[in-house]
Parts: sequence; structure tokens; C-alpha cells
Amino acid sequence: MIDLRACLWIVVVSAMVFVVLGCEPTSELAVVPADELVVAVEDEEPLLLLDDEEPLLLLDDEEPLLLLNEGGGEDMSINLRCHACHYNFSQEEIAGTHARMGIGCEDCHGACDAHCDDEDNITPPDVMFAPEMIEPFCLGCHGEELLEVPDHKEARGDDGEKLVCTQCHGDHRMNHRTRDWDPYTGELIQDDNVRMME
Repeated sequence: MIDLRACLWIVVVSAMVFVVLGCEPTSELAVVPADELVVAVEDEEPLLLLDDEEPLLLLDDEEPLLLLNEGGGEDMSINLRCHACHYNFSQEEIAGTHARMGIGCEDCHGACDAHCDDEDNITPPDVMFAPEMIEPFCLGCHGEELLEVPDHKEARGDDGEKLVCTQCHGDHRMNHRTRDWDPYTGELIQDDNVRMME
């Protein structure tokens, strides 16, 4: 019988490795012919080498991918705790843009310690947003002057089809939910009844 918890940890750890290394899974694997490998002697530290004896490791003068930052702000590691489970947000526009500016998940959603510690995932995040809560929260940092931008005026239209920030900027929502909570009360309103800790 397969241990579901062990399988979940393998998936979580694999996702964290991909986030940390800044890579995405690919089917294009480098294949090194066996006759090109140099095998370490028994007394030496094992190391995979090619004929030119270049180690297949991060070189001393290379910066780890996790710390590379094209946006000029903080490194992307501030969200790793959240991305262990919410991997879909590791490549999402709003999360990435804010992380490069040093604004992490916790700045909007709270520390969520109880949520992160709950392997059954029935504890809600500290802060959740109903659609009508999103714009006022975003404007708390971005300022009311953004409401005057022509695209924003159109999105806030008089036809009753008012859009919220996250509908145009990124895809900042859970597209597949196994749990759902009332954003006002934190009450669990949808649950697939799968429990990891039973």
C-alpha cells in the first residue's frame, strides 16, 4: 500500500526544489554517455565529472538562481513558505512583481502560522479577500490616483460589471480548491474531506 503522506512530501519537496532552483520541469534531459563519466576513486568524495573534468555543480563564482533578481528589489525567497503548497503562485504575475519589491504573501494575507502548520488544511489563512474587499485593500498601498487611469475607469464601469484588480493584473486566485472558507468569518464552507493526519 502506498503511503499517501510520503507521496505528498515527495511532491512538496520536488516543488520546493523547482522553486529554489528557479527551474521548471522539462522533458529535455541532458544525457551523458556512460563512457564519458569519470568515476571517483573509493577514497575521494564522489563527484559526477565529464571528460573535461568540469563538475556538474554550481561554480564558486555563480550566484544561486534563487538570489538572482531581475526586478531590483528583494529576492524571491520571501514566499517559499507559501509556495511549498501554493506552487501555482510562484510563477504568477502579482506575487512575482510584489516579491521583487520586497512585498511577500504575508504582507497581504498575514503570517498564517496556523494555516501553514495544519497538514489537513482545514485552518483558514489569516486574511482572505471577498471580491469587494480587493480594490480597497490594493488602493491602501497603490493610492486612489490609480482610479483615474483610463483603463481603470473602464474596468470600474457604470454597467454593473465592475472588475477587481486581480481580474486584470495576474491570475491571483486558486483555480482548483479542495477547501474554501468564508472570507468574512473563516468558516470552512467547502471541503473534500481528505485528511493527511488520519
